[in-house]
Amino acid sequence: MIFPQDLKAPPPQPVEDLCRFDTKSREVSIAGTTRGIENLKDCIGLDQVWVSKVKQGEFERIAQYINPASLVVYDMRVQDLSPLEQMSRIERLALTWNTKASHISSLAKLRSLTVLSLM
Repeated sequence: MIFPQDLKAPPPQPVEDLCRFDTKSREVSIAGTTRGIENLKDCIGLDQVWVSKVKQGEFERIAQYINPASLVVYDMRVQDLSPLEQMSRIERLALTWNTKASHISSLAKLRSLTVLSLM
């Protein structure tokens, strides 16, 4: 299967501080070093989100504020994927280089999911 281009495209540079981020933006790239994660709550129009180099606590914080149509996660060190269950809009999901995940049963609750990439 060939995946949609947005799941294969290189992510934009991660935002360093979300306090200075345009809340009307439709896409964002976040890293484990990104500051001001709580400001994501004001970004209600996010359709595309890239997340990289996050641990469990960071992933849980990010997940409570986003509900994108497309989520690309790279180099995540997360065992529990259940925070994804909150994201009812996810249609496209790519999880790459997460060697800590012990199971993917949480993905079954993503009813809008049409494209899944696990690498």
